[in-house]
Amino acid sequence: MSPLERGLQRSLRRTQEKEIKLGPARLHLDDLREVYEALREFDETAAAAEKYSLHPPGTVSLLAGDAKAATFDDLKDATPEELDHVMMSSLRNGKFFVISLSPHLAVIKVAAGDGGAVDLAEDMAKHINARKSWRHTWTLNGFFLWPSVVGLSFYTALLALYLAQAGPPTASGVLSFVLPILTFALWGCLNPLVAQKYGSVKIINQDRGEARKISRETKRLIWVGLLSSTVSAVLAGVVSGIFGLLNAKP
Repeated sequence: MSPLERGLQRSLRRTQEKEIKLGPARLHLDDLREVYEALREFDETAAAAEKYSLHPPGTVSLLAGDAKAATFDDLKDATPEELDHVMMSSLRNGKFFVISLSPHLAVIKVAAGDGGAVDLAEDMAKHINARKSWRHTWTLNGFFLWPSVVGLSFYTALLALYLAQAGPPTASGVLSFVLPILTFALWGCLNPLVAQKYGSVKIINQDRGEARKISRETKRLIWVGLLSSTVSAVLAGVVSGIFGLLNAKP
């Protein structure tokens, strides 16, 4: 009797599926719409080449969390929690094209033998990766974030106290604080490294132009607030000085 051959299913999955990691990136709704429309066009083209199909042309499933969107415009009503995981998929006669987007895992999976799907997946990956952003990845996992924040704050404060004490600091004394600081800093850096390994895409529930407009308005309000605070502080100083001079007169 011949021995059992193990690992065939894993080998089969590797040959049948191509997976492309995405990001880290930030996508606005108009960026996401381009991906969705490209997948719909691909689905329509694939349907036209089929003799028969269980699905009508352009049938692309669109999910935001547990909610299913009938059209792309429905995503505007999605909550931030629902936008934390958006999935698009096209399944047709044994072939598949799946896009999964979340801050913790972002991939495109296609049938490896479908040349057109593989080419589209690679183009989509370029489109998404062009919106590269690392900013959101630093706070992805509290397991890496909070120990790093607490540890850095604690040992930095201890180092400041040590340097402020009387007497010259010693190299061994400084090193006893610097080593933990570096350790906690490296621990915090694991968040973006994990995001790079598994893919990470943050979806913003605004079009890119609208977000830029709001950002400009926010910056303007900040500058107005800072200017107002500065002017108020200067006027308060002037008034205080005047009253001081008046009170100083005999």
